Amino acid sequence: MKINLDFFTRTNKPESRNPKPGTQFMKKNKKREFQSSELVKSFARIHGFEHKLIAFEIKDFLEEYLDESLFCEIKSVNIEEQTVIIKINSPLLKHDFQMRKSFFLKKFQDKFGAEKFNDLQIL
Repeated sequence: MKINLDFFTRTNKPESRNPKPGTQFMKKNKKREFQSSELVKSFARIHGFEHKLIAFEIKDFLEEYLDESLFCEIKSVNIEEQTVIIKINSPLLKHDFQMRKSFFLKKFQDKFGAEKFNDLQIL
């Protein structure tokens, strides 16, 4: 018994070929990634948790700025009523942050905008 496999094989149509790097297909992918990021930001703005996204960005900034062992001591970062609240487990790191409170507040305001928060609280 002979089965005709021509029905099951793909033809050599342009959409079935792998796209070459730098083609129009690749550019659409990058644009879509940018649009999804904007979608998340607008969704956060609509539903009122934009401050939580900024808190995540602050935590990412601290992860880059601090040593890994120091960053592990940071329990959480939140923003409430234009105040950045950082909860730290280590008493030594907590004291260091309290001594450099104005330095960190200025860094956060420069990076994320002075209108977003006006105080830093270390707990």
